[in-house]
Amino acid sequence: MKKTLITFAALAALTGTAAAQQVTVYGRVDLSIAQRAGQPDNLELRNGSGSRFGLRGTEDLGGGLKAVFGIEHRFDADTGSAGSPFWGGKSVVGLSGGFGTVTLGRDDSPANKMVNEAADPWAGDTVAGNGNIYDGNIDTSRYSNALTYRGKFGGV
Repeated sequence: MKKTLITFAALAALTGTAAAQQVTVYGRVDLSIAQRAGQPDNLELRNGSGSRFGLRGTEDLGGGLKAVFGIEHRFDADTGSAGSPFWGGKSVVGLSGGFGTVTLGRDDSPANKMVNEAADPWAGDTVAGNGNIYDGNIDTSRYSNALTYRGKFGGV
């Protein structure tokens, strides 16, 4: 409980600073109630595609460069338990410019980038998402201590 209070106190302290920057606060609580066929009294509360809370943003450094960051906490909404690691979503810092973007930290796997970002309009987040057809649900694969480069190829 103390860790949660400390975390939220730290985030609250950042709100004044965040107002002066380009920061987006986002989140999702995804739960559903399921009933097994033939068992009308058996209702279950289920986690959906993963509940999350995060911050992401940029800071213009001048000269065509921007600092970028993102930090995301994943949790089970039905129990309130924290994911492991606590900042288990995409949690990166980096630099962006005419060359593309370089980030360091916990980032999506190459499979996630290729399949979900490029070809799946639901990004693996729904029953219809491509991520659900693979063993291991690749849309949740992330690597800690990753160095990622996203170049601009052909103006894209």
